[in-house]
Amino acid sequence: MVEIKKNQETNLSGIEIKKYFLLDNTAYLQKEFDKAIANFRKAIAYLQAILGVCEDWPDFQGIANIYHPLCSLKNATANFQQVLEINENWRDFHSVAYFYNFLGLIALLEDQIDEAISYFQKSLQVFEDAGNFYNVASVYHYLGIVTQRQGQFDEAISYFQKSLQIREDRGDFYNAAADYHYLGKVANKQLHFDEAIAYSQKALEIYEDAGDFYDTAKSYYNLGIITQEQQKFDEAIAYYEKAIQTFKEFGDSWEAAKSCLLVGTIYVEQGSWYKGLDYLEKSFQTYSKENDYPLLAKTTYQIARTHHLMSNFDKSRIYYRDALRIYEHIKDWQGIALCKTGLGWLMVQIGFVEDALLELENAKEIYGELGDKLWISEVEKMINLIEQMKEKQLK
Repeated sequence: MVEIKKNQETNLSGIEIKKYFLLDNTAYLQKEFDKAIANFRKAIAYLQAILGVCEDWPDFQGIANIYHPLCSLKNATANFQQVLEINENWRDFHSVAYFYNFLGLIALLEDQIDEAISYFQKSLQVFEDAGNFYNVASVYHYLGIVTQRQGQFDEAISYFQKSLQIREDRGDFYNAAADYHYLGKVANKQLHFDEAIAYSQKALEIYEDAGDFYDTAKSYYNLGIITQEQQKFDEAIAYYEKAIQTFKEFGDSWEAAKSCLLVGTIYVEQGSWYKGLDYLEKSFQTYSKENDYPLLAKTTYQIARTHHLMSNFDKSRIYYRDALRIYEHIKDWQGIALCKTGLGWLMVQIGFVEDALLELENAKEIYGELGDKLWISEVEKMINLIEQMKEKQLK
């Protein structure tokens, strides 16, 4: 049994804080905004207690509003910058470091990578000078996430290892699980599958022992990704199914839908089209409600492709067109090209040869701009086959 490190004064753990964030998320999705903000403010209050924040900080509880999804990240940044300036004037550098952390996290959410690194490095220096190793570990962890996103995997591993070392030396095994989780993700990106499994299993073990079933589900999902990469599809489905069940119990339909999408895709690849379609439609229902356009487009495309394989040409064409509109809306050129490729081949099958050539030529042009040589080759094969068909018809 792994002991969860708790703050002695508040006797609160990360699990209790997370509970209020989850309640907030559920209420937010149900459009019960007053309840959502109330739960969010409780979570912020507990964070305030654990971080040791002074009660006379200017409008600290206002963070519950400015950082909530109901408000824009731009407004959140402006408000944090204002409070940061006040604390700098007070020469309260320890408090300043916390706000640098918040600003770093917001920059990370907005994919402003250079700004995120700058803020985290500033907070790291203050925490190191103060000997606040608990927060030093947190900043190392955030820097690991940033460098992982940049594809700088060796640097990311170094940051996660530093965070892990500090946490384990201080008996903070619960938070160490997050480092194991991300080390597993990086190892998977590097195709070091044995390492990826070992790290992810370690994170899973800690979360299970701690009774943190939400993060346990995330570990199941991560293990599903790894085993799917290894083409161990039965294992991957088993992990995804566990993740789906747990996320549903927490009311997180968005995370459950991610696993449904992947399970559906695996079943379709295995030829279990109806089974795959059932999972894909569950994912589609969730993303349609939440307006998550990238995942909605991906799910819609997979449904179109499944109907295409099943020779349901009318349904397939409708879903290809829907996916194409969404990809065009979010300017995802790879997705646009995939839809045009699918539509092109479908048009051949239903006898609209000239329309097919138009779609495939457009797709080939996009693949060329993207430098996708594999798909260029595939589309050229399709076009050549159509030209041969036309020649035979003329004879």
